[in-house]
Amino acid sequence: MDSKINFVTGNKGKFLSAKRHLQRFGIEVYQIRMDLPEPRSEDVSVIAREKARHASGAINSQLITNDAGFYIPALNGFPGPYVNHTLKTIGIEGILKLVEGLDRECEFRESVAYWEPGMEDPINFDAVVKGKLSDSPRGETYEWLWSPLGKIFVPWDNYLTLAELSREDYESMSEEKSEENSSLVKFVSWYVKR
Repeated sequence: MDSKINFVTGNKGKFLSAKRHLQRFGIEVYQIRMDLPEPRSEDVSVIAREKARHASGAINSQLITNDAGFYIPALNGFPGPYVNHTLKTIGIEGILKLVEGLDRECEFRESVAYWEPGMEDPINFDAVVKGKLSDSPRGETYEWLWSPLGKIFVPWDNYLTLAELSREDYESMSEEKSEENSSLVKFVSWYVKR
């Protein structure tokens, strides 16, 4: 088993999270920044898989890609995989305005796609993290957070937003929940057993 994997992403928070999870298993991860097309799809698995297919044309070694979306059932799943556009246009304050008076349930859906030379298609590892929206933005947008959404996302069994947690508490919570809620951990579990 090659203990080096390229992670094709421009998101520093995603890279730091992958590095933390993979290092525990002696796997080195390298960040590669590359413009990747994002197909129009409501399914983050499809988007992550297509990113991996595209990256495999330029990188002839093991790689992972990731895609994540933020889904609010009361808004028919909006913004879904269109988080970046939503944050650029209406921002987190706009999202909170849209859910005024509605159910505040929400979830992150994420997918890691893995590809290596010789594979016809990438393999996906998917996860869902459920929570609720805070009433107002709280906390700081730290580099280890994937998104400014951390200022309004409250995990189900917590009362603090992700952005209100210290790095130690964030990582501890992440490790505690990771078995069922992390696409990275699902990937690593598969990768080290094969």
